[in-house]
Amino acid sequence: MASANTASLALLVADTDETQRYVFESNKLPEIRGASRLLFDLNQQCEDLVTQASGEVIYAGGGSLLALVPNTQGAQIATQIEQLYPTQTGVATITAAVRPLPPSYQEKAFGQYVGWATSWLTRRKESKSAPPFWAAMPFTVRCLSCMKRPTDPQYITDNFPDPICAICFQKREASQRNIWIDQFESYLRALDHQNLFERYYGAQPANHIQSTYTLNEISAANRARKGYVALIYLDGDRIGRQLRDLPRKAYRNFSRTLRQATREAVFSALATHLKPTQVPLSDLRPQSHNTKNSTAVVHPFEIITIGGDDVLLIVPADAGIPVATSIGQKFRNIVAEQSGRNVSMSAGVILADDHTPIRTMVDLAKQALQQAKKARHDVGGLDFHVLKSADMLDSKLGKMRQYPPYLQEGSSTKQRVRLLGRPYDLDSMAELWQGLGDLKKIGFANSQMHQLSQVLLEGRAEATLYYAYQTARDEKKGHYQLLTQLLQKLQATGETHPLPWEQVNNAYHGYQTALWDIAELYPFHPAKQQNA
Repeated sequence: MASANTASLALLVADTDETQRYVFESNKLPEIRGASRLLFDLNQQCEDLVTQASGEVIYAGGGSLLALVPNTQGAQIATQIEQLYPTQTGVATITAAVRPLPPSYQEKAFGQYVGWATSWLTRRKESKSAPPFWAAMPFTVRCLSCMKRPTDPQYITDNFPDPICAICFQKREASQRNIWIDQFESYLRALDHQNLFERYYGAQPANHIQSTYTLNEISAANRARKGYVALIYLDGDRIGRQLRDLPRKAYRNFSRTLRQATREAVFSALATHLKPTQVPLSDLRPQSHNTKNSTAVVHPFEIITIGGDDVLLIVPADAGIPVATSIGQKFRNIVAEQSGRNVSMSAGVILADDHTPIRTMVDLAKQALQQAKKARHDVGGLDFHVLKSADMLDSKLGKMRQYPPYLQEGSSTKQRVRLLGRPYDLDSMAELWQGLGDLKKIGFANSQMHQLSQVLLEGRAEATLYYAYQTARDEKKGHYQLLTQLLQKLQATGETHPLPWEQVNNAYHGYQTALWDIAELYPFHPAKQQNA
């Protein structure tokens, strides 16, 4: 392929259509895991179709494909790819577009031709017919997993006694082997990662550890606030700009570097911040999956997908911030080491009750991710939200923060105060989390932290006086001295304006504070008081 005449080649681009609608149409982890596995396998089959036609795969992953193929076979390959997904899943679809390389093609501008072909893909997506539809008559029993399609009695088995449809049954069957756990274990078993292997597994035999079945099995692994999970959504920052002006070979190599860096960053972070945990088994787990006891040792996380530069996973709430921060920092360092390029990754983290629908958390994490991308792009950003009720679901995250309690009215815009410091860049987020641990270790009370956040609602003057009063009272213990140091790290102008505030130049407000963020995350930090 490398030596082929460019006039005989075509660019093939493909991308799945509304993948998350297929993956998250059920809230059950086995179906989500199985859907992810099916899409992963289909992505591999698309690569195989290109290879069999003597084409060259430039990039593949996360439901997307970019390849150079013989011009005479391009349309046929695109048709085969589009037929694969609905044929094998019954629901999921993909769109493919082929554009012959123009006579003016120049190797050094390969990235620009990719953008040109991608615009054709977008046009084709917009003109496609409706996706496959499964009718469910009023008198039929609907699937208990997706609540969309009619059930089929042939799929009721000892392992899956609930009435489910053919599509959800297929997902559950595919979930029997967790591909991400397999890759995670292979990564840790490599000679270069033996320390991580021992750190994660300890004395636990790897083959005795199960995958989680429900969110409450993940939340049971919390070392701090029980009953909560963290959904993490990460994505590379401005990757298209990095690829735009690269020649073909450099484009392919850099894409592979991004893919490798993403997986290594995820696996390293999970092994560093988590351990196999013994948890009570969910009542929803099929009896055939249960052990003789009511508990089992599980991997306390669920990897939903790892693409070229995007990640979606669920961990216990107390690991959400450190895992997300670690992934972003590790990704940045690996890419810099292997390519010499400054590429960052941002994250959106949602901390929510383990009964929260996963699709809801994913939608909120997307919004948090977009807010995080507004932070510094040289190191990556992170935004988070603690979902305590469904009240906020009527509004977008960014818009909601423009109203009380997050934004408090003042006599003018300059006097208006924002009770949030987020989003943060990843390095500042790491400092914030470390500071929470330090406060926990010296015994800073949860009740005192909560009171500090509530006083913020009374206004800037009241909160300033209360903070100064508590600082003076605490002179011997030094608790507020440590909190002050943390605020000054997070708030560049904290020494100029009375804490806990900093003055900012913003169109919506004149002051803001990181204290609300600190107080909101404080109950989720697992550190214990020393010598307690």
